[in-house]
Amino acid sequence: MSDAAAAKKTEISTEATETVATETPKKSKLPLILMIVLPILTLGIGGGVAYVMGFLSFGAKKPQEQAADGEKGQNKAEGGHNEAKAEGAEGSGEHDKLRTSIFHPLPEMMINLNSEVGKVSYLKIQASLELDDQKSIEKLQKVMPRIQDTIQVYVRELKVADLKSSIGIEKLRQELLKRIQLIAKDVKVFDVLFPQMLTQ
Repeated sequence: MSDAAAAKKTEISTEATETVATETPKKSKLPLILMIVLPILTLGIGGGVAYVMGFLSFGAKKPQEQAADGEKGQNKAEGGHNEAKAEGAEGSGEHDKLRTSIFHPLPEMMINLNSEVGKVSYLKIQASLELDDQKSIEKLQKVMPRIQDTIQVYVRELKVADLKSSIGIEKLRQELLKRIQLIAKDVKVFDVLFPQMLTQ
């Protein structure tokens, strides 16, 4: 009986080892898939970002080149009359390719600002006007006292806090430009620039 019991035990143990051997877990293919897909996905996203930011072009022209080509094509369609002017203005930047400007400095001004009671604040300002040609300066000189008065009156109502941010400076620029253009109607004033501005 003991031999029969020993034989059954060996059968059970061999069946158990066969069951364990056949039921070993299969290796997952997920790491292999991730090792292939992730680098491809990373390269694809990186390439897309590089293309959008302008590092890759794939034969497409940049917006600046397209604009330059469009202007050259327009000049050829007009018979080339403005071609020399357009080519001369290309080096002046993207602000306005066809515009040639001169800059006329205004006299330096020291202006009281609207401040709290008992506190005095000043703005020392040097401004320049961007004009279209030399003849504009002569026309501008005829109304210069009115321009200076307009700047003084407008700036006196500003507070120091109005001039601390770039948004405040840009608002000052736009307001002065609008007022100067109303006064000097015969002159093309393109912009007001501030080479120097100091608040105390």
